Amino acid sequence: MQVPADRRRTASRGQSTAAWLALLTLLASMIVPLQAQAAVNTDINLSGLALVKSDRSGNDFPSEGLTTQDVAKLSYTWDATKTTVNPGDSFSIDLGANFKNLENPKTVPLNLPYNGTSTEVGACKLTERTMECTFGDKVEELKAAGFKDFKGSGQALLLITQATTAQSVDMTVNGSQKVSVRLPGAGGIKGPAARSYTALKFSKVSSVITSASSTMTWEVNFGSDYIKEQLAKGDSPIASDGQTRETITITDTLGSGMTFNGDKNRWYLGLRNSAAEPGISGVSLTSAAGKDLSTKYGDFDLDVDIQGQVATIKVTGPFAPDSNYRISYPVTFTSQNGKAIAGAQYTNAASLNHSEAHGEFTRSYADSFKVTVDMAPGFGGFEVSKTLGGAALDAVDVANTTLPVKVDYVLPGPASGYAGWQAPGTLNADGLSGTAVLNISIGKTNTFQGTFPKGTVVTLSEDIGQASPAPSGYAWGKPVFAVGRTETNTLTIGDRVSTKVTLNNTADVAKAPGTFQVTKTVTGAQAGDKEFTFTYTCTDGTESTLKAKANGEAVSGPKVPTGTQCTVTEDTKTAAIDGYTLTAPEAQTITVKDPAEPVATAAFTNSYVRDTGTFSVSKSVKGDYAPQAGETVKVGYTCNDPDSTKGTLDVP
Repeated sequence: MQVPADRRRTASRGQSTAAWLALLTLLASMIVPLQAQAAVNTDINLSGLALVKSDRSGNDFPSEGLTTQDVAKLSYTWDATKTTVNPGDSFSIDLGANFKNLENPKTVPLNLPYNGTSTEVGACKLTERTMECTFGDKVEELKAAGFKDFKGSGQALLLITQATTAQSVDMTVNGSQKVSVRLPGAGGIKGPAARSYTALKFSKVSSVITSASSTMTWEVNFGSDYIKEQLAKGDSPIASDGQTRETITITDTLGSGMTFNGDKNRWYLGLRNSAAEPGISGVSLTSAAGKDLSTKYGDFDLDVDIQGQVATIKVTGPFAPDSNYRISYPVTFTSQNGKAIAGAQYTNAASLNHSEAHGEFTRSYADSFKVTVDMAPGFGGFEVSKTLGGAALDAVDVANTTLPVKVDYVLPGPASGYAGWQAPGTLNADGLSGTAVLNISIGKTNTFQGTFPKGTVVTLSEDIGQASPAPSGYAWGKPVFAVGRTETNTLTIGDRVSTKVTLNNTADVAKAPGTFQVTKTVTGAQAGDKEFTFTYTCTDGTESTLKAKANGEAVSGPKVPTGTQCTVTEDTKTAAIDGYTLTAPEAQTITVKDPAEPVATAAFTNSYVRDTGTFSVSKSVKGDYAPQAGETVKVGYTCNDPDSTKGTLDVP
């Protein structure tokens, strides 16, 4: 079809306009992401980079040097107070050739203290050898509120990947600035030590886990000489001569949060090493599926019977003297997302039948990246690392669960004596003591967002009744605090030190709720319809009052989880009866039983003693009557007391 020239020109202009608009749209779509991408702000100062030997739970070993495949902790501070922070600004650290992030890839929150709470202002992206923290839109909200103190500090756990003889290593901050970081101990990073033979006993161990782990490998390790010695004490001795085929039986019990892998092709027996071959890296001998993998060291068989969380393992073969063996098998995590839970304590125990040989091990992991608090000279802080155990740990929504920890503190001197320091939480009227709250997340190192003067005594308590969300399908057990290896909920603040506290909770299987009851009787007085008041406080956080009459009839308390302990105390003020002195009963602590059992009863008996007094009667005679010596007059009396006491007196 022919198109007139003027229409062709119009079409051409229209097509050009459409193409131009399409190009602009394409360019705009390309520009928007570029504006949202992180841009390193070189005016954000990164300083104080320091390394220390650590472990996967973040415990430090300051005097020790580093070895490849160990864990190191990198500390650093960042300060953006001399620049204007905008959404999309970032700062970064390149770890160099000797380290990589313990967990990667991973994205974690970038937090700083604001109004006494940890506030998320961005995110830190961890790759294998870099960490880049990017500010989000929250900074605009804080700036609008007048906040300017954009600075903080952090710590990251690193895996040591490469040996060096140098005293320090180079890292790169903000893309281009080289920073020399001194290595701890005597400097350098050692390579793995040469393998040597050490006779093992009987023990458990597992592979390491991270947030990405869906499985874990458990091992039973034993030395032939040790199990021979242990079995010789019973009725099942073995020769362990490398020639005689003999059978040993091991009972292996798996803790909560895991299940045995039933694929017997993945259950192995292996030779770790021996006095004759100390340097071997381990030889697989056979599988539980009946497949021999090596007969160089004899004909071995492995048999496994799995019943729930218990596996009975039989090993048959010519155990050689001076040799170490291992049994390995995989387990699968049974959490809601199928991954290992940060802070969860995964336990496993094994026993050698017909002996006293026993081994057990607990594996857990903590968040590998955390925010710390800057501390001025003469001030310090603390942090709480939260772990989780118990038969119902899989029922806990770990990612969203928090529990409040009450922080009671007593200062070494009046708060007014510390110029420029703001007491956390609520300072009491005495100016020496106060209370704050730290909301705790499981599997994380929860840093208290504030500092205290050196010497401050801090006492911690957890209110499991205020857990958010409330437990469903499980019940919280008693919290256990520890500082170092000492079980305690009290700590003393050090100078520019963040004292590490561990807090373990158990998530126990929820049982059918039960109740308790209170009965009341009195002696020595008539109580009538008087009601007696009792307060109760239970370990699940339930507390209130109830009333009972002194007729022996039971009054029930609330429904609470079976096993809960409740302390019942009588209100002695309301128990008072005019004209009587009360001997009040002691408070009673009772344990709520299963509904199928008799109800736990707190029986209270009040003993009253009548308050008594005396009266006297005297007789005088008027007139001219002269009584004889010893003459008396009988005077009768009747009292209005409850007993209608009456009688006569001989009055002289």
